[in-house]
Amino acid sequence: MLCVKCNYINDSNARVCSNCGHNLLIEESFDEINSKHVKNQNIVTSSQSAEEAEEVSNKKWSMVLILCILLGLIGFHRFYVGKGGTAILMLLTFGGFGIWTLVDLVIIALNEFTDEDGRKIKRNKNSIAEVA
Repeated sequence: MLCVKCNYINDSNARVCSNCGHNLLIEESFDEINSKHVKNQNIVTSSQSAEEAEEVSNKKWSMVLILCILLGLIGFHRFYVGKGGTAILMLLTFGGFGIWTLVDLVIIALNEFTDEDGRKIKRNKNSIAEVA
């Protein structure tokens, strides 16, 4: 319950504000305000968790796919997404003798390939048209 005196959020069954000691029972008319505050707080929390769960890279999926197909043996697609260390390893081993490149192709096709910050590189509706 929201205390109108100090704006502290108390438990819903609290009778006295745990912050300032104000009597919350007098504020029965403010129940509507309290319920709106709790609803708004829940909306903010759910929208933040949705944004955190879906972090998408700004790199183009189609570009990563094309680079992997054409220059995958030298790890150029990994340079593009910022993974310089593994890109150099691919360059020195010719894409793990081709196996590493094939694995990356599958991962890119499944939308599980990530950039240097761990954000997924997702295919959007226009990506397939860009490749063709």
